[in-house]
Amino acid sequence: MVEVEGLTKVFSTPRGNVVALKDVSFSVKKGELVVVCGPSGSGKTTLLSIIGGLTRPTSGMVMVNGTYLNSLTFAELASFRLQNLGFAFQFSGLIPSLTLRENLILPLLLKNKKTTNMRRIEELAKELKLTSRLNSYPSEISGGEARRAALIRALANSPPLLLADEPTGDLDEESANLIEKVLKGFNQKGTTIILATHDKKLAQIASRIFYLKNGSLVN
Repeated sequence: MVEVEGLTKVFSTPRGNVVALKDVSFSVKKGELVVVCGPSGSGKTTLLSIIGGLTRPTSGMVMVNGTYLNSLTFAELASFRLQNLGFAFQFSGLIPSLTLRENLILPLLLKNKKTTNMRRIEELAKELKLTSRLNSYPSEISGGEARRAALIRALANSPPLLLADEPTGDLDEESANLIEKVLKGFNQKGTTIILATHDKKLAQIASRIFYLKNGSLVN
């Protein structure tokens, strides 16, 4: 499902180059649930961003679901993400002028699946205890509710691959447990999942754990 080989990412800053990832290589099989652990600044978010085609690597190769991302144009990457990936990153990215329901419907409209998948949104909203908040605006909900909404949006199209960055970060125990249950359920149904997390409890649901330190994989 995911092949990463020799992945390196260097950011140029006014103070010089910053190496975010250094010669990272690994593979994730279809249907696995893999966790990436490591301290803040170790490169976890950059790694997920590159696997998701949101950031170009400085060097190295990324293949997702049989497609080499390095060879795609920006337009082709956007289309590929829509068809193959779900993203649940630390910042929800909800559009302030739209209700929660309207925010969640947007990905369905892009894939012309509003009627087919609206039922899934309703089911996930019930499972994540957000049904009563669907008509609220992002400014009217809590950070935990926004995080849960972002997960619903990421999963609404049943993507083959889900990338989630700290999905339970700073959440209360109940919210974290709800998210863990949903992630396990989708994984059991075949969704490949790569999580970046500091949450030791969440990490326990992984089939494998990768550790990043200073941009490199360590044992």
